[in-house]
Amino acid sequence: MQNTDSSTHERSHEMKAPPPARPIERVRAWLLDKHREQVAIDDDFDLIASRLIDSLQFVELVLFLEQLSGRPIDMEALSVDDFRSLLTIEARFLGAAQ
Repeated sequence: MQNTDSSTHERSHEMKAPPPARPIERVRAWLLDKHREQVAIDDDFDLIASRLIDSLQFVELVLFLEQLSGRPIDMEALSVDDFRSLLTIEARFLGAAQ
């Protein structure tokens, strides 16, 4: 019996999806969670023009990016173009050489 319980536990553990590997995938998941009508977001999709990032979510996104990167973000140094796409967000806030 003990062996069966162990294998059942292992299978239930295996069924869980692993967390996204790249931080930008967590940003994509965050955006998709906020906009459930959106099925997918391409890396170069214009997040500003499509209003996936609006003024109400902007500060929340900045705080989320600070949490992901482990670094503070200088609000005075930001440009709307920093948030234009997942590619620009990754390059500006989540790159290794920040």
